[in-house]
Amino acid sequence: FAGKKVSVSSPQRRFDAAKVDGRKFMRVWALGKHLFYEFGKDLTVHIHLGRLGRWREQTLKRSEEPKQPT
Repeated sequence: FAGKKVSVSSPQRRFDAAKVDGRKFMRVWALGKHLFYEFGKDLTVHIHLGRLGRWREQTLKRSEEPKQPT
């Protein structure tokens, strides 16, 4: 999928899919149970592969690593 535009939806409305729908997917990487989907320099979607969870937005500078959940 890298380099391709993606079609994204959120049937359960747990996040605003419009923010990534139609955008070009750049890459994905993992850190433990965390997945990071990059959609260009201005947007990375963070997903934690747990049984329970929540969605939240966080603005990072490109040189920063995502904060570990507490």
